[in-house]
Amino acid sequence: PSELPIGYCRAAEKLGTVLLPHTPAEGFEIGAHGVEGVRTRRGTIATRVVVDAAGAWARLIALGLGGSLPVVPTRHQLLITEPIAGVTPEFPIARVIDANVYVRHERGGLMLGGYEPDPMQIDPAALRPGFDVAELPLDIEVLWRLARSVSEQFPIFQDPAIRVAEHRGGLPTMTVDDRYLAGPLPGVAGAWVMSGCCVGGLSVSPALGEAMAEWILDGAPGLDLSEISTARFAGYQLDETELRERCRHAYATHYRAGGEAPASDAVR
Repeated sequence: PSELPIGYCRAAEKLGTVLLPHTPAEGFEIGAHGVEGVRTRRGTIATRVVVDAAGAWARLIALGLGGSLPVVPTRHQLLITEPIAGVTPEFPIARVIDANVYVRHERGGLMLGGYEPDPMQIDPAALRPGFDVAELPLDIEVLWRLARSVSEQFPIFQDPAIRVAEHRGGLPTMTVDDRYLAGPLPGVAGAWVMSGCCVGGLSVSPALGEAMAEWILDGAPGLDLSEISTARFAGYQLDETELRERCRHAYATHYRAGGEAPASDAVR
């Protein structure tokens, strides 16, 4: 996964983009007609457009822009075993819906991840400046419980000889309806949002990024983004407790059969 954003950066530079690594955005200039600039340690960058794609910090950025973003950063974990005889890249991606568990080939072993019923939710405002996701506290017992729940389908995970090569976690942002969140930030002209990845942002990032660029530059996306548009939350408010509980439920039932009520109903 780490190679993909590097590839995006290299492609952007070839198109003339100026990248400013290690240059935190410290604030925004907002005028009568919306966004006017971004304040950084190197000075203010004049711009009429800002895209908030700050991952776990997206809600804080939206707040700094004068808007509101109903997302909650939620810990997601996975493990990768050491190589296992007979496991090859042809091994199918398996999802055990009832158990909220997924398993697939990775580096000659198996990757196991899943959606626990009571995930850790993070308040990014409480994190220290410079916090790195690599510092996120992890709990491998959560994954072993999930592994035991699919022992019938994957008895290999009950083999005492199995060894874990890697255990990692991240902070995807969850929405109350378990759908992406993309489009204009309500109430702030020139501010745009790409958030609410719901543990599935990497795979859709090329198409969604292209559609967002079309929307910003041409006035309309090349894809129908109405079901994931920020507009679905316009005019609705949830207190923090309810927002966290609804996002927790969305995470815990990520593999549910059927569908969820539209966000406009979910937040009434």
